[in-house]
This record gives sequence, structure tokens and C-alpha cells, in this order.
Amino acid sequence: MPVPQAGNWQPSMLNLSDAAELDRSSVDTLVVDLETVRGLVGTVKEQLEEALDENAERGAIDATITDLTEQIRDVVIEGRGNGLELGFGQPPRDRELIASVSTDEEGNLAVETATLKATQTVLVGRGNADDGMLTRAVTGRSENGTAYSHYLIDAGSLNPASANARRITVSDNTTPEALDGMIAATDRMIATLDDAIDGLADLTERMTGVTPEAATLLQDVADLSADVDDLDEASLEDRAFQASTGLAAAGVSIANRSPGLFQGFAA
Repeated sequence: MPVPQAGNWQPSMLNLSDAAELDRSSVDTLVVDLETVRGLVGTVKEQLEEALDENAERGAIDATITDLTEQIRDVVIEGRGNGLELGFGQPPRDRELIASVSTDEEGNLAVETATLKATQTVLVGRGNADDGMLTRAVTGRSENGTAYSHYLIDAGSLNPASANARRITVSDNTTPEALDGMIAATDRMIATLDDAIDGLADLTERMTGVTPEAATLLQDVADLSADVDDLDEASLEDRAFQASTGLAAAGVSIANRSPGLFQGFAA
């Protein structure tokens, strides 16, 4: 049983409410970012389709594609802290988020977690290009049978995409068959992004936050701790135990992500 210690025990479990809200906000931001990128990749595909016209200005189209990829880079840079990019030496890692905080039938805190999969967030892999949705080579055959292997973003990855893969770019020498392959590759990228967005939408539905009953319990523990010197020790320990039982169920992964969450409770 965790035992509050006078003088150094802090009601940091109230951080649980903040952490739950932060996790929900993080997922919402990821959805917005991925939808933005999905739209930009869709526009890249439209540019490639325009390039099929024999009268198209290939130079202007390539400049537009370059601008679109730079816009994607800007989104990734802004979202680095949210997992859109993996730096050197950072392998993909799923994250445990706080989905809900409620109370069980006995009045103990019940914390439900949800897994945010790295495959749903990583757009750019600087260590390993294959880790990123837009840095890995997308390989296959177009509808006309043309083999293709393309990626959209060159992040200078330590382990780059396959040597046979080509970045999506357009020039006057680009053949219609090559354009078909690039269009097919962007289709695949868009499908991957759509799957990621759908997965995050499902995750959002599970992230219901803190119930009023759980909020009351967390506040009670905080209030009790403020008067720890004047309280009956058994009452304080019992209330603290009710709350900490649910926190233990949240798992070590949350403790690693948010170290302050468990502060104040001894094992």
C-alpha cells in the first residue's frame, strides 16, 4: 500500500487529469496534421496527372511539387514533438496514452490506456527511411503494368530508401510510364495516410477523459494531503490507496512518458 509521507508527499495525481487532456489534445493535433499532409500529397498526385498532358509545363509542375513537399516538411517540423518525425537512432515506438479515468464499483480509480501506434504517426524517418510513410519506397506496378518504386520526401536518412527507388520529381524527360508509376505510388501513400487517420479517429473515440467521480476522488486526495498533519493516518492512506490503485494499472509506459505522474507515492 502506498503510504503518504508528511513533508514530501505531493498531490501530483491531479496531474492525471492534465495528462489525460494533453493526450487527447495530442491525438486531435495529429489528426489535423495528417489530414493536412494527406491533402498536400493529393495535390502532388494532381500535379503528376497534369504532367501527362503533352502541353504541360513540366518545369512549373516540378516547382509546384517541390513547394508542396516543403509544405509537408513544415508540418513535420512543427509536429516533431508529436511523433511525425523520427530522428537518427530513434526506432519507432508505440506510446501508451490515457484514454479514460473513472471509478470502479468499489470506488477505486480505474485508468484505461490506449496505444498510439508509431505506424499511425511517423511521416519521416531520418534514421531509417523505411520508418516513414513518405520517406520509404513505395513499390509495385501501375495499372498499365509499369513497375515503380518511389518516395516523396528525401530526409537524408542514415539508412535511405532502396537504391532502386526514385524520389517523385518531374522533368521534360519523364516518360508517361514513369508518371503512371509516380501516380500509383502517391495513391498508395494517400491510402496509408487515410488508414492512419481512420485509426486515430477510432482512438479518439476511446479517449473520454476524466469522469466527474474520478475528478472528485483526485481532488479529495489533494485536499486531504493539504492537511496531512491533522488527519487520521488510516483515512488518508485509504483514500490515497483508492486513487493509486488505478494509477498502478496505467503501467510503467505512462510513468516513462510522464515521470511526474507517479510522484509522491512510494512502492
